Amino acid sequence: MILIMKNTVALAMESIQAKKRQYYMNNKDAIKEHSKQYRIDNAASIKQYKKQYRIDNEIAIKESKKQYRIDNKDDIAAHAREYHAKNKERISARDSEKVYCEACDSYHCKGDNSKHKKTKKHLANTAQIQN
Repeated sequence: MILIMKNTVALAMESIQAKKRQYYMNNKDAIKEHSKQYRIDNAASIKQYKKQYRIDNEIAIKESKKQYRIDNKDDIAAHAREYHAKNKERISARDSEKVYCEACDSYHCKGDNSKHKKTKKHLANTAQIQN
C-alpha cells in the first residue's frame, strides 16, 4: 500500500515538473523579460537586500570562500598560470607604463607603484607636503 502511494506521488511530481518545464519553454521570452524589468524597477531594493545579506552572513561567506580556496587550490593556480600566459604582453605593457610621482618629482613603473609608495623618500615627501 505504501509502495503504491509512493509511486503515485512520484508520478504526480513528474507530471507537475513536466508541466512546469512545458510552461517555461512556451513562455521563456516573456518570463525573461519580466525578470529583467523587475531587476530594473527594483534595483535599489535588490541592492539593499544583497548588502544586508552580506552583512548578516559575513562569517559564513568568508568560511565558504576559504573552504573553496582550500578545495580548489590547484585549479585556481592553474587558472592564474593560464591567464598570465595568455595575457603576458598586456600585463607587461601595463606594468611597464611610467607613472609620475608629484611628491618625489620622479617617474617609476606602474608595476612598482605600491613598492614606491612604501619607500622612505616617498613617505618623507608626503609627510612634508601634509605639514
